[in-house]
Amino acid sequence: MPTLYEAIEALPPGSNGEIVGGQLHVSPRPSARQGLVSSNLGADLVNPYSRGRGGPGGWWIIDEPEVPFVRDIELCIPDLGGWRREHMPTLPIRISPFDDVEVPPPWE
Repeated sequence: MPTLYEAIEALPPGSNGEIVGGQLHVSPRPSARQGLVSSNLGADLVNPYSRGRGGPGGWWIIDEPEVPFVRDIELCIPDLGGWRREHMPTLPIRISPFDDVEVPPPWE
């Protein structure tokens, strides 16, 4: 029997898998409309928050980051994530498929 991570890796193209409460939940990839909304929101946030143009700066704004261990979700891939650079000073370097970001965004 494959592990949950192996099951995610084996999903067909166009599918998203999330592990919530130890169970695999599969859903389709976001629609073009959802992708457009996420892209536009990210574009609005980059200048003031990431670059400091007209805003506070000091943030990383990342599309679809892989975020492990958020509450009871073992791997979360939000449409958009933001981190203060004081909490995550450098961008992560991928070593394996599920280790993009070690520091969850401050959602709470």
